[in-house]
Amino acid sequence: MKTDDVLQALEQCVNGGNTCMGCPLIGCFGCRHAVLVYALETIKRQRAESERLEAGRRADSEAILSLNHELLQIRTKTIKEFAERMKGVIPEIDDTYIERIVEDYIDNLVKEMTEVHDEP
Repeated sequence: MKTDDVLQALEQCVNGGNTCMGCPLIGCFGCRHAVLVYALETIKRQRAESERLEAGRRADSEAILSLNHELLQIRTKTIKEFAERMKGVIPEIDDTYIERIVEDYIDNLVKEMTEVHDEP
């Protein structure tokens, strides 16, 4: 029995009083019991569907979290590789102190760019 028919039969039993006119189960012996059985089956079917959809939503959510984590790792690796390349192209500076300042600046930028921040 379709969900709409079950609803119509239940409404007829609850609101229709003693008349069965318009009920999809009209003429069925023991119809009040039958409508309860159909209602129970409908509820169970809808609960199973709801649980299936929730499981799918959870799986999708876990997949998205995994992809986000993977993307963050790729981003971090790319930034660090870029920084190492930048250090490699710094011209030889006679002053080791200035060279160290530039490398520290690059390291600080890498740290700043790879820190995980909570999004608003």
